[in-house]
Amino acid sequence: MIARLATVVMAVALACPAWAQDTEFAIDRDESVFAVVTHKGGVAARFAHNHFVFPREYEYRITSAQKTIEDLTFSLSFKTSALASDLPDAQKKWFPELKRSGVLKDPFREIAEDDRVTIREHMLAEDQLDAKGHPDITAELIGLRRESATLGEAPFDWMAKIALTVRGKRVEREIPARITLKEGNLSIDAIGAFRFTEFGIKPYSAMLGAVKNEDEFHVFAHIQARAGAAAESGG
Repeated sequence: MIARLATVVMAVALACPAWAQDTEFAIDRDESVFAVVTHKGGVAARFAHNHFVFPREYEYRITSAQKTIEDLTFSLSFKTSALASDLPDAQKKWFPELKRSGVLKDPFREIAEDDRVTIREHMLAEDQLDAKGHPDITAELIGLRRESATLGEAPFDWMAKIALTVRGKRVEREIPARITLKEGNLSIDAIGAFRFTEFGIKPYSAMLGAVKNEDEFHVFAHIQARAGAAAESGG
């Protein structure tokens, strides 16, 4: 009787993937960033600024059922109001990788605190990100495939298909990624171009368009994570 019960339990376990355990990864928040880089434009662009925007608080989930890169899952969400703009330490820390990847040629200009406050107010306004009407921004990894690419001087070995939702509009795109997973240590670098108009946003402009943001912006992610607690899979 006991042997028969054990056989039944084993058969049910094998047939029910919901009992499987996914390995979860914990992000090192001090060494990771999810950012947007905007590019200055207009005939008076020399008086404008490129901007480095990122959330200081976010929720995320990174898992792998087989502890392999191929089956990584990733999701990220944060409040639009959690976005910070042009913090000098962050600009200096991440500029070298942005330059290496060909996203920027020149360092960010340091912006006075009062001006940063004004820039952030414009960024969250109704005609831009509309933080009140669309309080959440999300990103999700929906596919990975091996493909080598080079941006600037930076090599990448994967194409990551991501879904980015801003102002309630979801845009899916493949972007180059560099991913390593060794002894539980996960490292991800990914950079890709999007357009404000894809999300229903008219790029910010001033002085009758003499100073403005270009339509194209770049998403930049650098993740350092470590395999941690296991969580039950859904299903």
